[in-house]
Amino acid sequence: MRRNNLEAYIGGLSIVAAVAIPLLALVPFGWYWLWQNGYSFYWLGGAFVVSVVAFGLRFWAIRGLRKRLAEQRVARSAVSDELADEAGVEFVSPREEAARKAVDELADASDPKVLTSRDDLISLGVSTIETVARHMRPGHDNPTWDFTAPEALTLIERVSQNLRVVFQDKVPLGDQLTVGQVLRVYKWRSMIGVAEKAYDLWRIIRMVNPVAGAAQEIRERLSKTAIEGLREELAKRLVAAYVREVGRAAIDLYSGRLRVSEEDLAGYVSAETAADRKAAGKDEKLLSEPLRILLAGQTSAGKSSLINALASDVKAAVDALPATKEFRGYEIQSGDLPPVMLVDSPGVTGSDDFKKLAEKASQSDLVIWVAAANRADRGLDFQALSAMREEFKENPRRRAPKTLLVLTHIDRLRPAAEWDPPYDLSEDSREKVTSIRDAVVAAGEDLGFKEEEIVPVSLVDAAHPYNIDAVWLQLAAILPEAKSAQLLRCLERAQKGVKIWKVLQQTLAAGKLSAGLLWGKKA
Repeated sequence: MRRNNLEAYIGGLSIVAAVAIPLLALVPFGWYWLWQNGYSFYWLGGAFVVSVVAFGLRFWAIRGLRKRLAEQRVARSAVSDELADEAGVEFVSPREEAARKAVDELADASDPKVLTSRDDLISLGVSTIETVARHMRPGHDNPTWDFTAPEALTLIERVSQNLRVVFQDKVPLGDQLTVGQVLRVYKWRSMIGVAEKAYDLWRIIRMVNPVAGAAQEIRERLSKTAIEGLREELAKRLVAAYVREVGRAAIDLYSGRLRVSEEDLAGYVSAETAADRKAAGKDEKLLSEPLRILLAGQTSAGKSSLINALASDVKAAVDALPATKEFRGYEIQSGDLPPVMLVDSPGVTGSDDFKKLAEKASQSDLVIWVAAANRADRGLDFQALSAMREEFKENPRRRAPKTLLVLTHIDRLRPAAEWDPPYDLSEDSREKVTSIRDAVVAAGEDLGFKEEEIVPVSLVDAAHPYNIDAVWLQLAAILPEAKSAQLLRCLERAQKGVKIWKVLQQTLAAGKLSAGLLWGKKA
């Protein structure tokens, strides 16, 4: 191997010498002619000015390029932050958020020098995968291998599809060069060292003209410094992008979403939804899982009246006593919103109801909490909401459903005799409006809601409920977050348990395959 490198070095040096020596022979004669005619100092001055101008132009161009790269980096960061804020990190669980944060920290801290070593690059990829595995599978002795073979194959398929697009569209001649051609080009990589040695020889020879040689040497050194800075910045970006891409794939792998095919997930209907529809007497098959919205609150808060207002074709019993003695689902739809399963619940009367309520919340994608605006005793509401929130803290693979607070009975606020809607809560100065605003602020502080998460309504007139459109608008606004919660819920439910029918199918297929191998027949 060393002999081949030496032969290549000698051959390359011979070619360079054969071309360079005749040209270099002109240097002393040209210099003698300039000195003989008295032009040597003029030539030196001109060479110096040209070198300074050339270096200035290059420095200006490189500085402008670096500035634009920095501006693009800041702009991309701002856009990413804005999209993350708008989306609310929609399609990830708290555990995935922690894993992604760890990957970002690893990407920012990675040394760009790993690009020069294949082993170091592979080691960095493995370290990224292990980091994700520790965050996604806490408590496991060996979390790195906690995935199934079909999940790994699905991930390989996705990554291969992405790489195919990269090679086909973004690599020059990527769709034309064969692997054999690339390997042959790679064998000539040693010629890079030969070229560098030849260039070092040229740097020595050009010092025959010391002034011009020194000016070119200074210019190249300064240019090399600027270019090195750009190359280092590019290397940092490449390494960070590599870590984040590996991390993203690893999060997909350990999240469990590859365990369920897209076709199975699209046609999945939960057991809870099936039971609710059966109780309602509906036998037709659903093509997909609807959003599940849990409607909850204290007794006589107005839950059943709110259901009637949200869906005029649904009739729920309204009484001073608890109208619903058990959880009951209603299928409703409004405008362009997808169909939803609205689950009415028994009124909360004490701590004995918290566990069942928290369980139903874990089966839902969005919660509407109903509270009476004219009641100040919200301690029970707060305890029940806290129980639901704790349910999701104990399950970091799920994202807690968004909760909307609907304040009912605003018509009963002081002055009780006045009720003349509509009211503009932002500008109206009437005493009734002031009472409604104060009730919204107080309920938010008592129950832990932001003002934009609270909708005040009046259901006293069943035919014309007040501000019910604002409830639908709020539901539409938080629909993306509800869809995210639905996705994570369905993934978790679809992965649970061993499906006997599927095991039987797999056993039968394995038997056919074995028979085909034994008797030479196609299974």
